[in-house]
Amino acid sequence: MTDGDLAQYVVSMAHDLRTPLTSIRGFADVLVRGADRLSDENRLDYLERIKAAAASLDEMITQLATTAGDAVPD
Repeated sequence: MTDGDLAQYVVSMAHDLRTPLTSIRGFADVLVRGADRLSDENRLDYLERIKAAAASLDEMITQLATTAGDAVPD
């Protein structure tokens, strides 16, 4: 992998990592600021979305660590 390829990969991963993080922050903010105005069903839906976004983030971090490990020479 060239330095240019690595830089492009890092930029791409940073963007990909921000997507679920933005969802987590957004839904958490709604819950913190307006939980009393939401139905139980909506609160549960938002929590499930946070959980799914966190799982996606975890998977991407695992892929990133695996890729980094594969790039290290033996």
